[in-house]
Amino acid sequence: MRFDSKQRLPNVPPLLDGQRKIALKGISTKELDAAQNVLQHMQRNFKNHLSKD
Repeated sequence: MRFDSKQRLPNVPPLLDGQRKIALKGISTKELDAAQNVLQHMQRNFKNHLSKD
């Protein structure tokens, strides 16, 4: 099954549709920095969690 750029998925959940729109228009530097900060924080927490075991 192939999809071209004009085909749409039926009944796309609103959250996924919002993410699709962001991906199509690009992500702002501010949003990218915020996401990177969250991921770095999660990575530190995970590293700390593993070191406790």
